[in-house]
Amino acid sequence: MKEPIGMNVRQRAGGQDKLAARTRADGASASAPSVRPRQISVELASSAKSVPLARSVVIDLLRRNGGDSAVDVAGLLTSELVTNAVIHGASSVGLLATLSEHRLRVEASDRSPKAPVVRTAAPDDTTGRGLLVVASLATDWGYETRPSGKSVWFELAL
Repeated sequence: MKEPIGMNVRQRAGGQDKLAARTRADGASASAPSVRPRQISVELASSAKSVPLARSVVIDLLRRNGGDSAVDVAGLLTSELVTNAVIHGASSVGLLATLSEHRLRVEASDRSPKAPVVRTAAPDDTTGRGLLVVASLATDWGYETRPSGKSVWFELAL
């Protein structure tokens, strides 16, 4: 299967899907949306370059909707989920961010059926702390199995 060379951003506002932008992984994008979206769905390539792109998408969603106080934590947790999906998923990564009045939910989906594991990293380890960070900072988190893999998610109270 061919990996996506960029991402498609679909935004849901007022119950209607609107194609908002076509953005390449190198950061070039089409016109900015004129509505304030409450949900964004993005298909990302399985690449380290997708991590900052995913983080930017979630931070932009929060800033456009008055969630400035949560951008740092949301950006960090999004980075952790997408990094894990890139490393362990061996497929494109689906990112879904949904903003309600008092909560942000971010999901990273991949094609690996393996459940995520919270590890206890040794002091000298350079990896293995991502889900521990998610578990520590998120209001709630978990994963769901799907016919085509899994989705790991976190929620933040706003």
